[in-house]
Amino acid sequence: MKENNGQEEAFIENRALVSACLENISDPFLLVLLASKRAQELSYGAQAMVSPEGHKDSVIALQEIALKKVSPDVLKETLIEGFRNSRMFSLFLLLNILFFSIC
Repeated sequence: MKENNGQEEAFIENRALVSACLENISDPFLLVLLASKRAQELSYGAQAMVSPEGHKDSVIALQEIALKKVSPDVLKETLIEGFRNSRMFSLFLLLNILFFSIC
């Protein structure tokens, strides 16, 4: 780990970043979903919980997960809520209901 230009918060080197994230979220597929959701939030203007230092939103999201600045449970809930509000999810659910009611 290295320090950010005299700041107190640690910043994990990029090559060790995914390994550090997998210590908090053991499923790599879930990690990808949660990190992409957080990166999307950051791109829409959410406040970063680590110093961005010119990094891309995806790297900042992984840093936040690795340093336990964001809760995986909160990210899961926002991800699930997004799926619930999604038109595609609603359409998928409707098609499944129609399919199973016909059979």
